Amino acid sequence: MSKLKVIIAGAGLGGLCLAQILRRADVEVEIFESDSGPWDRPQGYRLHIDRDAAAAVHHDCRYDTQGIAADTERRARQDAEALAC
Repeated sequence: MSKLKVIIAGAGLGGLCLAQILRRADVEVEIFESDSGPWDRPQGYRLHIDRDAAAAVHHDCRYDTQGIAADTERRARQDAEALAC
């Protein structure tokens, strides 16, 4: 039986947290993001996370979210380079 793989559209807070939760459940995850990096456009305007939500994010995403973001950025660059050729 093949291992379950989930494709996530978007490397925002929700996508990265979902990826971490799925990874801990031994689910293969691939994240697709249209921006080539975190500074491509202004984001997060007036995003409010209350105390309960912050605790949930801390609990569920306490692992390598920066590593996932860096991997997503690396893949986006590779895709952009491949399309430019």
